[in-house]
Amino acid sequence: MSTGRAFIGISGWRYRGWRGDFYPKGLPQRRELEYAAERFGTRLVVVLGHSQCGAILATLDELQRPAERQSPNLRSIVDRVRPSVAALLDTPLKNDLDALVGHAVRANIRASVDHLRHGSPLLEQLIARDGLLVVGAEYSLETGRVEFFDGVSG
Repeated sequence: MSTGRAFIGISGWRYRGWRGDFYPKGLPQRRELEYAAERFGTRLVVVLGHSQCGAILATLDELQRPAERQSPNLRSIVDRVRPSVAALLDTPLKNDLDALVGHAVRANIRASVDHLRHGSPLLEQLIARDGLLVVGAEYSLETGRVEFFDGVSG
């Protein structure tokens, strides 16, 4: 009988029920992906955004028409997304909402991919030493298709 390797996939990593059981007690939430990637010997992390993302739409709306009063939760989302999409409003895309939203979704995915690739010494080590891939993809709510576009060659 031949032997093989099994690969485990998880659809995310922020599962409260895993804290204290899988994740060590006291592990900060921001380090959960690092822990899971190292523990599982992860080979692929996919940052999967989707078309017509509400966070993107809310951010673009706020940047174009700032609200005087905004909920703290919405403000938190807008503050995280703003750096990846604000520059798009200085381009001709600002005149085509559909194109603007599409480019903003991808810009936010790329920013998230970049943050994962370069924001953690442990993930950087797994990328360099073990071949971990961190890639970006977009799920189309309209068609049901996933298009990989960042970090995938060939």
